[in-house]
Amino acid sequence: MATFTYGYTGSMMQQLAPWYDFVLFDGNLWDCEKGGILLRVTEGNPCAHTCIVSVAGSMVLEASDDFDGIPGDSSGLEVAEIPIHQNAWEYFGIPKKDILPDAAIDAGIEWGRAYAADNANGYSQGAERLDPFGRGTDCSAFVLMIVGVMDDYANSSGNYVPPTPGEAQEIIGNWPEWQGEMIGTIDTTNSGDDYAGVYGRPMLMLAANVKKYQAHVLGGEWLPVVTAYDTSDSENGCAGDLKPIDAIRIYDPDVWYQTRNLNGLWNEPLHGLYDTSGTGDDFAGEIGRAQDAIRIWRSNGNQPRYNVFC
Repeated sequence: MATFTYGYTGSMMQQLAPWYDFVLFDGNLWDCEKGGILLRVTEGNPCAHTCIVSVAGSMVLEASDDFDGIPGDSSGLEVAEIPIHQNAWEYFGIPKKDILPDAAIDAGIEWGRAYAADNANGYSQGAERLDPFGRGTDCSAFVLMIVGVMDDYANSSGNYVPPTPGEAQEIIGNWPEWQGEMIGTIDTTNSGDDYAGVYGRPMLMLAANVKKYQAHVLGGEWLPVVTAYDTSDSENGCAGDLKPIDAIRIYDPDVWYQTRNLNGLWNEPLHGLYDTSGTGDDFAGEIGRAQDAIRIWRSNGNQPRYNVFC
């Protein structure tokens, strides 16, 4: 079965390139073929989103939301097969039939239907779904699981046995986790790097023992200032809300910090709220572009501790 690193809507075209050709969406929902992927990567109103066509020009499988915050699909529409709809879609993914023949697409769609219909096991979008470990998913993870089942079928021999939901969730490898504490530019995990984060995976949360700091999320806004470092406290001990972070402010004049964007470029460092590049902003990062790594250090004195969830 195909295995994907943890991603989000903005990474799906790259992740699914071996199985799909993505083209600009022409607006014609009735032309969408079974197994095709509707994709919007731009955050805003509406938000970035994705779904997969289950009946040509008619129905899609979609992970929409967790409307009530209660485990299980209480409304029947949180993860469901619903009528195809507009969402300011930007791209359409066309399955490569030499890689994913019709029978494989059928197998993936049937698995997705069974998954969406099994409301008793907590299949709402959010941290309660998928398995007893509480590892969350979103619209992109649901589509990636379905494509993983398609790939599994296409590469199977003999009788095909569909994976259980727990087995299918394993195709989304490298689920988000705290990556290990940094002390200045010294890595305590012995991996030898000098930054926190994982190249190619957007930062979703940052914890740092500096005076105060805050995060800006992709397509969103500046989140409340945080004054503590506690990776077990998602409200007051770290900055972020599990969406890709595109900018960071650290309100400490003694601290230097810089972030790296998903294109692989390190931005100029900030010194407190002073931008060393002369552009005049007061944050590290780029509004509108997710960041995947950060360095935080002091020129002298005790080095800050920090950790990234991604």
